[in-house]
Amino acid sequence: MSAYQLDHQWQNERARLASIEQLFDPFTIACIEATGILPGWQCLEVGAGGGSMAAWLCQRVGVQGHVVAIDLETKFLEELREPNLEIRQQDIVKDELEANTVEIITIYDILSPLYERRRARCCAIRISRPKPIGSWTSRA
Repeated sequence: MSAYQLDHQWQNERARLASIEQLFDPFTIACIEATGILPGWQCLEVGAGGGSMAAWLCQRVGVQGHVVAIDLETKFLEELREPNLEIRQQDIVKDELEANTVEIITIYDILSPLYERRRARCCAIRISRPKPIGSWTSRA
């Protein structure tokens, strides 16, 4: 697994993630809403961090839908109690993901080297259904 750049053990890490969520979530939600997301959709969030978008996606797709939230560190995600949420401690660049399984992917540009960003996007495209709708947001 790739080394996590920021330490989740840091006493202010949850507050740092909350600040990022407050800043970027409204834009990300607007982008996702513009896709016409529907109940029942299968979603993937890569770099799920504190889980605000994973929780929102779970509510948006309802119990008929499913959200997979992936992060290298899942400490804060494990606090979520959504019935349609699957949490994975996984590295999208190194670990295999199922092909053709999601309608929408949110992936945040949190990977440091440029080649890892490209590889992550290629992996995301491979696992999306034939006409993927993606939301790429920079959250660092």
